[in-house]
Amino acid sequence: MRDRNLNNLMLYPSTLEDVSRLPFNNFTHFLTDMGFNINTFLGVENYRLSLGGNCIYKTQLASDILEQVYSRIYSVVDLGGFHHSLLAYDKNHGMAFFDGCLFMPSCLTLNSTFNCIETVFSSHNNVNFVAIDLDKSTCAQVLWRFEDLHVSKSFTFSYDLLEYNAISTDDAGVEQFKSIPNSLILRYLSSNRSLMHLSFFIRDHKCYLSRAFSNDFQEVSELSKQQVEQFKFDVGLELNLVEALMHKACDYMLLSKRFCKI
Repeated sequence: MRDRNLNNLMLYPSTLEDVSRLPFNNFTHFLTDMGFNINTFLGVENYRLSLGGNCIYKTQLASDILEQVYSRIYSVVDLGGFHHSLLAYDKNHGMAFFDGCLFMPSCLTLNSTFNCIETVFSSHNNVNFVAIDLDKSTCAQVLWRFEDLHVSKSFTFSYDLLEYNAISTDDAGVEQFKSIPNSLILRYLSSNRSLMHLSFFIRDHKCYLSRAFSNDFQEVSELSKQQVEQFKFDVGLELNLVEALMHKACDYMLLSKRFCKI
């Protein structure tokens, strides 16, 4: 999965870097929660290999990989109440942190008060990293720095490392403490290493393509043939099918009782 294109897209993640490179989305769990068959709709065997999943799904994948090295693996939820990451421990390797949504190629060890790792985007042209700062060994501040030619962003997450739980198997559980989102998102790596967003905005029921974290939104109906073909090359699915899936997910989301405010 290191070079995302149709030639090797259909590979099950076998490393933590594979998990990080797998697309992120915040909508397929609404469909599966309502019993909708995504594979049948898309005409594929496993939609996860093209659309990925949310942070809970990525913790599940990473946990399966880390079990080969670490004896204890837990889920930790940020103090905002909904983003899931992993905490792993073994007497021979110590403690480690991993977040599959931050494009980390491997774990960050927590054997010191500060540690940092370059993400899969790092190059001589930009600075991309995840850093973790421990406070009194129980609280952690995680910083994700994302930068490309068009945008520079930093995101922070706070964790109480004593508040750990078993790995969740319910993708939709991520919504438990959230309000309804403004948009449904597919975040994926393009073949030219750009981080892209396909965004379905709830208010106007329209779908847009853009670079991640930028405002260069293009309505899907106005994309060129080349852009539509590029999406299929990068994701492995027809753009109109994914857009239709997001429409359906929005309908199911509005019926969901998972939110604290609905």
